[in-house]
Amino acid sequence: MSSLREQIDGAVAMRLANGTIAYREYLSGATEKLSGELSALSKRASVELMASGSAAIECGLRAGGIGAGDRVAICAYDYPGNFWAVERVGARPVLFDVKPDSWRPDVDALTSAIDRREVAAVVVSHLHGEEMDLQQIRSQCDNRGVLLIEDACQSVGIALANNATTLGHMVAISFGGGKQLSCGRGGALLTESAKLSQKAKIASGAGSGPYALSELQAEVVLAQLDFLQQLEHTVGDYFGQVASELSRSNPGWKTPWVGEKHQNYKLNRGFYQAGFLVEHAIQADCVVRVLNENGIRAGSGFAGFHRRSSRRCDRAGSLIVTPQIVDRTVVVHHDIALTGRVGPIDLARMMLDVTKT
Repeated sequence: MSSLREQIDGAVAMRLANGTIAYREYLSGATEKLSGELSALSKRASVELMASGSAAIECGLRAGGIGAGDRVAICAYDYPGNFWAVERVGARPVLFDVKPDSWRPDVDALTSAIDRREVAAVVVSHLHGEEMDLQQIRSQCDNRGVLLIEDACQSVGIALANNATTLGHMVAISFGGGKQLSCGRGGALLTESAKLSQKAKIASGAGSGPYALSELQAEVVLAQLDFLQQLEHTVGDYFGQVASELSRSNPGWKTPWVGEKHQNYKLNRGFYQAGFLVEHAIQADCVVRVLNENGIRAGSGFAGFHRRSSRRCDRAGSLIVTPQIVDRTVVVHHDIALTGRVGPIDLARMMLDVTKT
């Protein structure tokens, strides 16, 4: 029996082999069809297809009128492209610390700054399988007239799966290399606001569209859409078994995407890379090395922004937790759950063997 990865790849190959695809056209209907499908799945009226998730964040900021002199809140542990997007529109990042044993920002510090009207916009990300709870943040943003951009580039299922739970005024998703839905590069910006949608369209450029997604890329994403729910379930179940084995054998391993709101890991829809927290930095380096040596795609997460110069950004309080999270993070790509090559218990035991004391 073919693996889920092989089934998805086969569906893409079959679609591309279809001789009716007008790959040489600016517009052949694929981008329009993809926009409609994404709108229906996300329950968002407007979908602007973009060249990347980072482009979606940037255009979202521009659509919200964010520019020179504005301050934008982002977590000190986040994807570097979000920091750069803020800088590209001429605004200044304001950094918040991350919660202990988590990849989420300190919500108390963030909401305090929103309440004091210190920021014009907030960009928050769902990272490493951990879903953000945005209800409090959205409420305060609405009360203070602050733009909330939700980065679901690592968690496309949060935006598109059944019972989508996004709360941002605008939501960015990515079709970048290795993502759950991927065409190598690409993304989209989702919103309910006709005004923001029109401004995002203007921000993304006229003519041939420097931020545009191609028709061929849209065809590739369309071929994968029917597999999304199955992919999310398979990946969530796989990493849930990994988490259970780690927790049973060594409580020192932390999996923030299990617990709190998501007691049942099968409900999680955000596994582009499953995140794990080890006790010590040296363990993280060893785990990443051993997994890669065994052909399992793994990495160390993001480098964080806590070392960025004060000439480039402001800090809302101390950033003492961020460097700890940077040092302790291990991420494992979701493809391991789709290939059937290494079982979840075997993966967990491989990780445990590295960190035995």
